[in-house]
Amino acid sequence: MYQKQILMEKLKEATASVLPISLIVMAISFVLVPVDAGLMLSFVIFGILSTFAAIVTEQIGEAILGILLPQSSTAYNVLLYFVVVALSEEGFKYLLLKKRTWYSSEFNCQFDGVVYAVFVALGFALWENISYVLMYGLGTAAVRAVTAVPGHACFGVH
Repeated sequence: MYQKQILMEKLKEATASVLPISLIVMAISFVLVPVDAGLMLSFVIFGILSTFAAIVTEQIGEAILGILLPQSSTAYNVLLYFVVVALSEEGFKYLLLKKRTWYSSEFNCQFDGVVYAVFVALGFALWENISYVLMYGLGTAAVRAVTAVPGHACFGVH
């Protein structure tokens, strides 16, 4: 019985972490810009893949910083979050977006780049959101729904 309760709680958390991203995707796809669902799904998947690449480079960057600076120092935290994490996350979103779109016949105007970038960023936010909410609970889902999820969509268009 206890395992069933834990499973149901994790299912609620996963649903809560996916819901804000699903709403943004539907708003863009069906209301703002009619887009091909398969194409947009590929961008979301590329966003998810960028999460894994960012995790690896963040861990490498964190290890290097740990050798150079004490972890409790302000310099360590500034470099970690504003250089290592920011460049890893935004850089891999950009690289995978470019890989998927640069020679694509569907990419035929500047506005396409904006829409595609948002979908890659939402794919990144999707995986990151699921991870954080499963680790920290439903309260995290509520906070991230109004901060990190729209933030990734905005930051993805640079």
